[in-house]
Amino acid sequence: MIKEKLKIDLNNPDALSLVQRLFRLVFGKERPDLLTRSFFFSHLIGWSIFFFWYVTAYLSLHFLNNIRGASRLKLIMAKRGRELGIHDFKTSYETFAFVMIVLWALYLIGLVLMWRNKPRYTYFVFGVLLAYPIVTVIFLNFRYLSQDVSLFDKLLYVILLISMTVYYLIKRRENPINIEGDSIE
Repeated sequence: MIKEKLKIDLNNPDALSLVQRLFRLVFGKERPDLLTRSFFFSHLIGWSIFFFWYVTAYLSLHFLNNIRGASRLKLIMAKRGRELGIHDFKTSYETFAFVMIVLWALYLIGLVLMWRNKPRYTYFVFGVLLAYPIVTVIFLNFRYLSQDVSLFDKLLYVILLISMTVYYLIKRRENPINIEGDSIE
């Protein structure tokens, strides 16, 4: 419609804006099937919730000294850290939040690979989903995971894990792959 009126040739890279070129570079020219698109966008919502939560948490803790009333917040955090048995809760949580930012960035890479129908997406996506509780226990502890992680976060995590497993099994049934990621014909 608009493309025809403006006579834009989408196959000509010179006719595309910088944003369109970046989008095409990341996502490729081909659109995946409806199943992949629906799982991609639903997982993108889950990814954004976790990713932006940890970015916000990291930046808040990193710049805590610049916030008015920070001394009261530091006391509350120190008290909760003592209750959980964590010596320096602020530093531990700040490090944890940074690691989680990196992990959820890897998850996004996995989602992009899933969009492009690259079988290697499983290493990124399932790697992050398996690492999430392990990293939480390593940097904080199991008590933090069981008591301080909200029910919403736990449910969202389980939904992401189960739905990605279902997607993987559906795709595997449609197109079996061997260990190197090549299709078995």
